[in-house]
Amino acid sequence: MLYSLDLTTKNNTIDGFKKRHNEVTQHDLFKAVKAGLESIRRKAKLRKWQYIVYACISNTHVSKGDIKGSWHVHVVFYGSPCSAIAETLKSYWTKHGYGNSIQCQLKTCWSGGKINYVRAQEERSHFQKVNADEIFHSLNLKKGTTKQGVLNALCSYEG
Repeated sequence: MLYSLDLTTKNNTIDGFKKRHNEVTQHDLFKAVKAGLESIRRKAKLRKWQYIVYACISNTHVSKGDIKGSWHVHVVFYGSPCSAIAETLKSYWTKHGYGNSIQCQLKTCWSGGKINYVRAQEERSHFQKVNADEIFHSLNLKKGTTKQGVLNALCSYEG
């Protein structure tokens, strides 16, 4: 199953980034997402989760005509149990004060089109695969396939 999660920032001068959302930088987001993904990786190893995650940091707001605005993160997950993995990152994000849960939308993707949407906005990204041997096999990929090769395979996903 393929899921997407949009992580936004909130005004929080006490926790999280300790600044207003429009002052959050690309670097701030990169570090916070990296920490969140590391937290998930540790849980995945213990729980035997298997997944691929692609997290893209962007300040492009397509819904507003491709204008530049505040930084946000698009995350795409493929794996098992996919919804639990995505919910774990969303929970990490909100518990650490980075964003509001109501604004961090989790959606099921019925095709790989979201990958192209996210790639088009990428300024900086994280790519992580954990216990992914079975996933690679299901996508007809060889071990050692590059990030671009994996993303290309996910683009052809049909749920």
